[in-house]
Amino acid sequence: MCQIIGISNITGLTRQEINTIALKSKELVRSQKDGFGWCYATKPRNGTNHHNYYCEKYVDPINFKGIGSVGFSKRHLRSLTNAINMPMLSSGHPDAPNGGFLAHGRIATNSKNIVNTHPFRKRNWALVHNGVVDLAWDADDKEDVATLRDSGYNLKTLSKRYSTCDSEWLLNTYIHGKGHHDWQNLLEGYAATLSIAPDGTFIAAKDDSAPLFLSVIPELNNGAIIFGTAPHFANELAKSIGLSCTPSFAINKCTAITISPLGKIKLEQFEPMCVVTNNIGFQKKSEKAFGWNSSKNKTSDTYARYERSSGGYRPHKADVIPSNPNESYWIKEKENLKQGDLL
Repeated sequence: MCQIIGISNITGLTRQEINTIALKSKELVRSQKDGFGWCYATKPRNGTNHHNYYCEKYVDPINFKGIGSVGFSKRHLRSLTNAINMPMLSSGHPDAPNGGFLAHGRIATNSKNIVNTHPFRKRNWALVHNGVVDLAWDADDKEDVATLRDSGYNLKTLSKRYSTCDSEWLLNTYIHGKGHHDWQNLLEGYAATLSIAPDGTFIAAKDDSAPLFLSVIPELNNGAIIFGTAPHFANELAKSIGLSCTPSFAINKCTAITISPLGKIKLEQFEPMCVVTNNIGFQKKSEKAFGWNSSKNKTSDTYARYERSSGGYRPHKADVIPSNPNESYWIKEKENLKQGDLL
């Protein structure tokens, strides 16, 4: 399975401390060798909501050496870009944080490339996912489609992806619907997700199968919450920046935890997706009626598919505060992506 890590609010951490938790996250998910990515929320520039995250993604995790690894590599290898393959990406600006942190170690169950590497970002949302999901409706079944459309779902937007990764469908439920409350009707499989909304709200959600643990760092932002797919992640992360945390505890089945930018916590229960799993991975689904169409039983097979110069590489002047946004190096990185990854 993949591994996910999140901290609900890292406001106040220095560049050095963010660099430390990003590197520690890579170390903690080192068994996931098919991709590593991380991001954190920053304040949008120029009064816009575009790129309110700083993000780095790597198909080969070993290439992440610290904040700015992408810019450092591409700047010094610019004349050789046509001779080598550098599957890495950075976007946004490494400004002071004002919200959550996400990290993801990937075991590829579909194409191994930069577009399928987490975190997924779209419409100013960011999301990481552990698990496997598939669309729960049959596009060729007119009754299925009509039932969902009559319930108010726009199936075109919910199924549209710029990647080939199933995790993007989960992100679509937050952008175009009610998030985890739509999983039962729209998806089948199993999932634990960590996401950040455009307004800075942090959402952790897990179904009845995927593991997810939490711990609290009392000294960070009046009790920032650390989430992870393994119970030891929290202590290792907190210790890496000189803080302490509570023991980690498993989150209850089908539970969502929403944390506002001001730290207000909301707990919700939601209905699970239709799937049978074990601790090895994704298994054949049972014949079980879907909540949105109880007259039909279906089976299918889906397979497991602020600023401190010592923190990472010294930022290039164009990576920090460009006088003209078009001169910023990260904007040139858009040419290396399929349309939509940065939008």
